[in-house]
Amino acid sequence: MIMENKRPFSLYDFLGYFAPGALFLYITLFFSKYYDDKLYRHIIDTNFGRVELFVAFVIFAYVIGHSLNYLSSITIEKYSVWMYGFPSYFLLFGTKKRYFKKLSFTNEVIDLKINNFDSTENFKINFSIRNKEKSKFRLFFSWFFSCLWRLILVIILFPIFLFDFIIGRIFKLKLFYTNQLDIVLSNAILNKINILFAKLNIQFLIGTDYFRVISHYYYENYEKHQLRYDNYVALYGFTRTLAFIFCITTWLFAYLVFFSNVICLDKSFCYWVLFLLGSISYIFFMAFMKFYRRYTLVGFMCLLVDKNNEL
Repeated sequence: MIMENKRPFSLYDFLGYFAPGALFLYITLFFSKYYDDKLYRHIIDTNFGRVELFVAFVIFAYVIGHSLNYLSSITIEKYSVWMYGFPSYFLLFGTKKRYFKKLSFTNEVIDLKINNFDSTENFKINFSIRNKEKSKFRLFFSWFFSCLWRLILVIILFPIFLFDFIIGRIFKLKLFYTNQLDIVLSNAILNKINILFAKLNIQFLIGTDYFRVISHYYYENYEKHQLRYDNYVALYGFTRTLAFIFCITTWLFAYLVFFSNVICLDKSFCYWVLFLLGSISYIFFMAFMKFYRRYTLVGFMCLLVDKNNEL
């Protein structure tokens, strides 16, 4: 069988790594003139038309983009999961009720109630209970460090958190990117998941990363859906990294204006710039959530309309 030739530089490499890395370098260059004007002038006067400098810039931007992409995955994406849950969860069951974990020393089985859901005999909803063999001491420290890391994450992403709290939660704009599917569609998808997992001889657990199985199954077996999967992955990776970049830029600008006095501008103008940078970071966060949701929805709809996945 002839293997398909893969392109060495994909759409995700450009949107997920190179473009954010190049943007971050330009932002760094812009702020560098307030620290070292001679270095800034030297960089500006450099002839970037030379081949070796152009190649070095591309490679450096690509490497920086990898770092930013990873940092955004452990901050922006982690925040979205802790705040709202995975799209595969809130599409079917709604968003989570709390951001910080509730300390509990009991091993109670959680009863998930789905309105108007008629389950079949083979359908069971289970939750993985990871604290079954943990002592109360370990449970407390696990809870403590988890809440501590979530608090640190709120501080790091405070520009996004502030806009998300005011606009997303108070004014309910979060419904545009975390809206739950209707009950009929949710029940149909749950039945289809049960059928697929039974065929694959996999136990269906709600508390696990079950959507990874669905996305991989349809990506490997249905080539016509691969392009849509790749596009959504590239787009949500791109917007997630940009949200992180503008969030860090907001903190950097605030530090330069209010703590280092390097940038001498009118304070009222600085407040407007901070508001603009914070709103841009939140806009890209909303875009990330939208594409993350659509990526998951593509997998669910493939599962739903698959004629081979029936009893």
